[in-house]
Amino acid sequence: MNKVNQKQKGLLGLEIALRSEHLPVSYVSSLLRVLQATLREVGKDNDETRAVFSNQPWPSLVMSSRVTKDEWILQLMFTEPRTATPMYEVSSQTFEAFLEHFRQFLKNLPQPGLWGKSMAIAPNEPYESEVIRRMDGLRQELRRFTRAIVSFRGQIIAIEGDQLQID
Repeated sequence: MNKVNQKQKGLLGLEIALRSEHLPVSYVSSLLRVLQATLREVGKDNDETRAVFSNQPWPSLVMSSRVTKDEWILQLMFTEPRTATPMYEVSSQTFEAFLEHFRQFLKNLPQPGLWGKSMAIAPNEPYESEVIRRMDGLRQELRRFTRAIVSFRGQIIAIEGDQLQID
């Protein structure tokens, strides 16, 4: 197992920052379920992590959190399901692939309509893959919050209403 110091640990976790005012529990619960399914699907789709995510028991997605003045920040990481040992490499590879997929998915969405509303994927149109279907579900969940910021290793995707920022 790789030795990782405290500073490096912070760089390995996927972070989601939500504006902390009046967070509906049902929104948070739904977001966590959709996020977990999305990350597992990305893990199964990624050549580097496919073997780990294709057989049960799957890695466990664990979360820690902290609260700032206006944000609730969730930090996620995968652990070995039997021992709860952090899986730094699997986490890193999965989160890197996840952000790449999510970034590409968002860039390929139709532009906002004439009145500024974001256009969704046509409801009867089939998805290209299960990963794309999961990404669309995650996008919908994140849009329910006043502001949501997804980040990993300096890469940031911010969603605030119909506004989208990708850094």
